[in-house]
Amino acid sequence: MIQNCGGNEVAAPGKIQRPNPNNHLSRGNLIHSFADSLKFSHEKEGELDKIYREYYGSVEYIARVHSMDRQHAGVDTIITLSSGEEIHTQEKWRTRKFTDDILIETCSVYRDGECEAPGWIYSLDADYMFTVYSDGVVKIYPCALLKKAWNENKQKWEKTCQRIVVHNDTYDTICRIVPCADLEREIGARMTTRYVTDGMELETELINAVRL
Repeated sequence: MIQNCGGNEVAAPGKIQRPNPNNHLSRGNLIHSFADSLKFSHEKEGELDKIYREYYGSVEYIARVHSMDRQHAGVDTIITLSSGEEIHTQEKWRTRKFTDDILIETCSVYRDGECEAPGWIYSLDADYMFTVYSDGVVKIYPCALLKKAWNENKQKWEKTCQRIVVHNDTYDTICRIVPCADLEREIGARMTTRYVTDGMELETELINAVRL
């Protein structure tokens, strides 16, 4: 059974034809340009500053990242708190309304039957990912737990979640549509861990950094 709670997630304006929902290997006609996506995100620079200040509290400074290497690693913004701590975020701006699912990129560059570059779920180097939808919904995920949830569920989700192929100029990008409810349940399950010290097993609750 294919799990798909809504429409396709679009990284930049493009033409979309929904693939066959009954075939998890179906090939969607979604055309994408990294340059257009980058331009689109640059046009939105600064629009999340208010949310950053509300979310993190004592924000001292917000800096935009313009290094292509850092942006390819998924770091768009560096937030400096009054304590001196730096938080790296990735911003994803969507041109569609929120439909209770997330598009997880598993292969960034797919060409001639081979994956030449891993998707952002493997290469993302940010601390938090902020995804903004056209209806104003902002989804916030801690990247370490997001990646851990994917790595421990990818075999199941690759079988049950719809596969989307995004066509670029000279290569394709492979993604999976994962229901947010499933993803967030798995992230929540990884906020608690157990460790043993001096023969005593203790339970430690990790900081809940997911705010929906």
